[in-house]
Amino acid sequence: MKKLLLIATLFFLGCNSDTPQEKNTTIQTQKTSNILVLDYYDANNSLNVIKLSKKTFKTDINKPVFLNFFSTRCKPCIAQMYSLKSLQEKYKDIEFIGVLVNQNISDASLKKFVSKMDLNYPIIANADVQKIKNELGLKINITPISMVFDSNGDYYTHYLGAVLQELIDLDLSSLTKAQ
Repeated sequence: MKKLLLIATLFFLGCNSDTPQEKNTTIQTQKTSNILVLDYYDANNSLNVIKLSKKTFKTDINKPVFLNFFSTRCKPCIAQMYSLKSLQEKYKDIEFIGVLVNQNISDASLKKFVSKMDLNYPIIANADVQKIKNELGLKINITPISMVFDSNGDYYTHYLGAVLQELIDLDLSSLTKAQ
């Protein structure tokens, strides 16, 4: 069973990404002292604020956060989005947020992509992803990559490449029980 999971994980390992006011789009990115601040609209079109500072993830919503870095050109990323959509429906007490990497995209194109994928979680686009990665201590240029933070904003776990939904589900179940 472990070999099967390892093979499946390696198979779904993601895409390399070495090249450096609608809902679901970034409206502001700013650096204040040692904290990176991001504003975004959630699925209810409510404005939320994220504050990043070296593996600490603070939001004004005070609930766990699942942060997924992806590209619209990455097939494993898109495949994983279907799993994340399903997990978002199951875990309403966790804020899922997508971060579009290495891709400038117009609001119209992003809106079309979100509609086509029927996403139920916000997407941060056209932000300085390298600053976000630096604040989180990410030195890897693979997509998809996901990070999970507990309701206190502390690092909980991460995933490199597309990961089976069942494995993420197990971790999120443990996280919600611990909260």
